[in-house]
Amino acid sequence: MSSYRTFLNKHAMKNKSNTIRIIILIIGMIVSIISVYAESGDTTKINRKAQVTFVHPLGTNGTEAPNVVNNFSLNIFYGVSGGVNGAEVGFLINQDYGDVKGFQFAGLGNSATGWANGLQVAGLYNVVMKEVTGLQVAGITNINRQLF
Repeated sequence: MSSYRTFLNKHAMKNKSNTIRIIILIIGMIVSIISVYAESGDTTKINRKAQVTFVHPLGTNGTEAPNVVNNFSLNIFYGVSGGVNGAEVGFLINQDYGDVKGFQFAGLGNSATGWANGLQVAGLYNVVMKEVTGLQVAGITNINRQLF
């Protein structure tokens, strides 16, 4: 009987852990979608060759990150930029307030207020508010203008 209780306890902890992961995923998706809709009206963009962000605004572009288009972008947890013209790699979430041209990879999700041209790969989701030319690959969902 004690081995059966041990079995039940292990599975109960595993289910609790999975529930927490699902809640974190849903919160991340909601934050990304809300921030895409909350795009500022400022269209002045600065072009830079590269940037690194730990968590926005703690990065090389600082608070002006939403107005900077990067050729290469590396985001450790949550990175923000004004767009990508090359490649963007994020271990968790990439948030772009503009267009994405080239390759974009995120462990959890990518979101962009503009269009995407190229390849987007994410563990969970990709959100693009305008059209996508190329390929979107995600573990759960891809959302873009063509769906509406």
